[in-house]
Amino acid sequence: MSQNLINKPVWTYEDYCVLPQDFNRHEIIEGDHMMTPSPTFRHQRILKNLQFVVEGHIRSRDLGTLLPAPMDVLFAPTSVVQPDLLFIKQERLHIVTETNIQGAPDLVVEVLSSSSAAIDRGGKMLLYAKYGVPHYWIADSDRLTLEMYELEGEKYRLAAQFGKDDRAQSPLFPGLVIPVAELER
Repeated sequence: MSQNLINKPVWTYEDYCVLPQDFNRHEIIEGDHMMTPSPTFRHQRILKNLQFVVEGHIRSRDLGTLLPAPMDVLFAPTSVVQPDLLFIKQERLHIVTETNIQGAPDLVVEVLSSSSAAIDRGGKMLLYAKYGVPHYWIADSDRLTLEMYELEGEKYRLAAQFGKDDRAQSPLFPGLVIPVAELER
C-alpha cells in the first residue's frame, strides 16, 4: 500500500477500492480507515449458526436476502462498511448492485469480539443510525448474548437482550425463534 493512502486524512470509497486484498477487513467510517484482522473461529461459528437459523426463516417466507461479509455497504463516498451479516427486504432489493449495497439494509448484525467491540458499539452503531438502518443486532461472542436494537429517530433503543438460555425473537421476523445457546454449537 502506498504511503499516501496510509496517511490520507479523509478516505473515500475510491481509495477503498484500490486497497490490496490482504484478508483483513477494511472499512471507512466517516472518512476514517479502519482495519480489523480476520475473525476468530468462535466468531465465525456464531455467525454461521445465526445465519443458518435466520436464512431458513427468510427463505421459507421469501422475505428478502441475507448476506454475510464480505459485502460492501456504501452509505456515502466516505462511509463503506462490511457488516458480518445484513438483510434486505424483498421490496428493497433495488439497493443491491453487483459490487455493493447502496443505502441502508433493513438489518445489520455484528458479532462482537474483543478486537471489534469498541467500533461495533461506537462508530459503526452511530453510522448505522445516521444512515437509517432500522434494526441492528449485536451478538456478543464472549458473553453469548444477542442484543436487538431498533432505530428511534436518530438513535438506537435496546429493544431486547437475550442470554445463553433464552430463545430470541424479533418483530422483524415474526415466527422466528433463535435458541441463543445453539449459536455456539
